[in-house]
Amino acid sequence: MKRITILGGYGNAGYWTAFYLLRNTEGIELILAGRNYNKAEFACEKLKNEFPNSSIKPMLLDASDQDSLNQAFSQTDLIIVASSTMQYQQQIIDCAIENNIDYFDINLSSKEKITYLKSKEKIIKERNLCFITDGGFHPGVPGALIQYAKNRFDTIETAEIYSAIKIDWKPLDIGKDTAKEMILEFKDYNADIYKDGEWQKSKSMYKKHQFGEPWGKMNTTPMFLEELRTIPEEIKSLKEIGFYVSGFNWFTDSIVFPLIFILLPIFGKTITGFLGAILKWSLYKFSKPPFGLILEVVASGIIDGKPEEKTISLFHEDGYIFTAIPAVACVLQYINLEKKPGVFLQANFVEPESFFTDMVNMGVRLTSR
Repeated sequence: MKRITILGGYGNAGYWTAFYLLRNTEGIELILAGRNYNKAEFACEKLKNEFPNSSIKPMLLDASDQDSLNQAFSQTDLIIVASSTMQYQQQIIDCAIENNIDYFDINLSSKEKITYLKSKEKIIKERNLCFITDGGFHPGVPGALIQYAKNRFDTIETAEIYSAIKIDWKPLDIGKDTAKEMILEFKDYNADIYKDGEWQKSKSMYKKHQFGEPWGKMNTTPMFLEELRTIPEEIKSLKEIGFYVSGFNWFTDSIVFPLIFILLPIFGKTITGFLGAILKWSLYKFSKPPFGLILEVVASGIIDGKPEEKTISLFHEDGYIFTAIPAVACVLQYINLEKKPGVFLQANFVEPESFFTDMVNMGVRLTSR
């Protein structure tokens, strides 16, 4: 029986990760862990009602406490990090290595995290461990979507990915640590796109894209994702690659984001609490329907000797479920396929055909035109 512990398993994304794991696997023992035992216990009870034959239990786990980590990690085979514990990432990674367990996170991407994981890759491989990072929606899906699109062409030449994130934030509990992590993501912001044989700064900070109904045409901003870096080496026919993301609402986009870009480089981490509070307030106050998340690749290339263009779209109405589903689709491959030791990004770890088939089976809508 595979033992899986979800750190933050009672949180927004963590709970749904547990839900879809239980719905799509057999013979796993699941532990929901975190600093709030009562919340973990309540989440376990809810899941037990949904899956009465499941093996699931709560656990008190404080990521800041080494003894607490060691005790929890000695009882599991895989740790899934779904909590806002960025400040303890290195400690969690080191403890997973010391206890010879595998690791998967659905935290926001950061240079610091990826660099640290890469620095540990030698010992991770020596211990036959599998560490997967940058799981979830984005990062996590765009790189795999390009690989999926490639299989629809004889030769793929361009791939531009567009994301629209329209979430109803009001019923969600955005903790202080989560808001701070959202702010820190701006610290590593990079507007690179791939063109003319190299990654380079985009000449424009805005690009219009037609998302179709109900959102129509919206401004998007280029945003580099680490999972895209090696794709030009893997798919040598690609001449252009870009990832473009739309904003949340008019106030957050035009007022809060510029404020973050101005103040964060000056004050650094000392101002993340203040900026996180403003961001959280603006999301609650100004986000309006229609809600949903869409991620689509517009790709061009050659099919049967003729130039063709395809748009492949993914949609789900709930942001946290859309984070959990690809994470679970990745974990299913980790469980069911031969183990691959090393450090991977989710998008580069998965086999795209079964990855997207599993996502569709779990409720993501995939369309192609």
